[in-house]
Amino acid sequence: MRSFSIQNQTMQVVHKPAQWLFQPRRFFIATVIILGLTAVAKIYSLALGSVSRSPDPILFLLSQRTLVLIATLAELTVIAVVVCQWFKNETKAVCVLALASCLLAYRIGLVQFGIHGCRCVGTIPESSLWSAVLWTALLYLLAGSLWGLRAAAAFRE
Repeated sequence: MRSFSIQNQTMQVVHKPAQWLFQPRRFFIATVIILGLTAVAKIYSLALGSVSRSPDPILFLLSQRTLVLIATLAELTVIAVVVCQWFKNETKAVCVLALASCLLAYRIGLVQFGIHGCRCVGTIPESSLWSAVLWTALLYLLAGSLWGLRAAAAFRE
């Protein structure tokens, strides 16, 4: 620990592990961009009516259209929490983690049923490249929120 004086006030610089690795501002900006783009794609698909009204293969009590609408509202809610200055970074990270965990569980369920395409972004063409982009974004949201919670816990110590 180092200390130095500025205008007759002594300040101590404390180096916490991993504090410099997690940049909350950058992560939350990227989160808003990722979730914003997927929400816009879903809204566009809902407006065109291209999302099927047939039952969802995983959550069979809901239609695919209803599920896409619920997912869109959840993404917009997380965006609102992340953008709002009232919430602590921990709360924001928990919200992102909760949404990303639900999305991961759903995607894993689709793979278990042998369904490789996901209507989670509506009418955007399904390809292996697009699937890789979605998986990467999902893993980024999970890792970033977990890292943020870890950094917040280290900061409190």
